[in-house]
Order: sequence, then C-alpha cells, then structure tokens
Amino acid sequence: MRGNSSRHSRPLSGQRPGSAKTTMRGVQLNVGGTVFTTQYSTLVKDPRSLFAKRLWGTASGDNDAEGRMFFDRDPVMFQLLLRFLEGDERGAMRSLSSAEDVEAALDEAQFFQLDKVAESLELRLADLSTQTLLVGDGCAFSTINDAINAAEPGQRIMVHDGVYNESLRITRPIQLLARNKPQQGKLPNVAIHVAGEPAVTVSSAGVVIEGLALRRMGTSDPDRHAAA
Repeated sequence: MRGNSSRHSRPLSGQRPGSAKTTMRGVQLNVGGTVFTTQYSTLVKDPRSLFAKRLWGTASGDNDAEGRMFFDRDPVMFQLLLRFLEGDERGAMRSLSSAEDVEAALDEAQFFQLDKVAESLELRLADLSTQTLLVGDGCAFSTINDAINAAEPGQRIMVHDGVYNESLRITRPIQLLARNKPQQGKLPNVAIHVAGEPAVTVSSAGVVIEGLALRRMGTSDPDRHAAA
C-alpha cells in the first residue's frame, strides 16, 4: 500500500464504469487528492464493496484526469481501511484509541460498503462504550467524583451538561470529557464550581480533561478552562 500527495483540481465524470488505472504494481486510486496503489485482490476482497462494484462495472463513479478511480473522502481514514483489507486488523484497531476515531472509521467503512470491516468497528465501538462512565441526571453516576473513584486506569468519563459543585481529585490516569463539546468561542456547558479550594487536583500522569470550565466560586476567573 502506498500513498502520495499528488493532487488534481477535480475528478472527471463520464468515464465508463469499471475503468481503473492499473500498473504492474497494482491498482491506483485517488482518495481526497492522495494517490494510493494496492493490489486488485485487496480491493475485491469483499465482493459487495464499492471498490469491487467499481472494478467490475456494476457501479459508476468519477475518475481523475489520469484515469484513477476518484473518491472525495478522507485519505487518512482510507489508509486505515486498507490496513483492514490487507489483513492487519489488529494494527488498524490499535490506531483507533477513542470512540470518536472508531465512529469516523465506521462512517468511511459504511460509505465504501465494507460490511465485514464495519461489523468489526461496530463491535469495537460497543466495547469502548462499555468502558465509558456517564455522569449526570439519569446516569449511573450523579457526581463526577463518584465516577472518578469507580474508574479504572485509562477509563473514560463523560459528563453531561450542568453545574457540579464539587472539588475533583484525580489520582489515576483517566479521561474526563464533556459529553457535548463547547462551541467555538463559547464557554463549556459543564462547569465545576467550588469554594475555597482548587476545582481539580491531579496527582497522576496521563490525565486528560477536556470541555470543562473549572471555577472557584467567589472569583471572576476560572482556575482554567479545559476545552477541546
């Protein structure tokens, strides 16, 4: 599998279905302006995929100026999907460290109609979901500290919108994230309000805090904004 940064201003429509740029080294594709070369057998590994349909002429699509199949998609995620098709599922999964990454890869797999890859990603997403502790009204935890105390090292805590009147003490590597990321230029929707002590005390490496406003009550300035 190879990729380079060769770019074209636009794809060219109207070339016959099934046309593709082939070389002695395999099939070339243009994904988001990056050219990849892979084996024909890799692209037709899933006979129901969009790649197979394009190569076999059962689905139409755009080609670039050099006759390569063109897909206006994310080349980084495409390279990840190729790793699945080439048999490196374990390595591909290791590069997906968050649910957001898995969801992005799943979107691409569904677009390219890679059913088996999508199934694997859905299982991975479900596994990550079971590792996430939720805080807020109607959730398993009503306070952030309760979730912190229950979390295992490396586990993720998602906090729903609201004001939480508690001083946080984090003693293990966890991810503490707002369920809804703050909009650009606006304050976070999750606020930690405390009086007379720091809003958060961290005594461990590897802690990630994003999307929360940390504020001491009675002061005009927050301890800090941990925004995404």
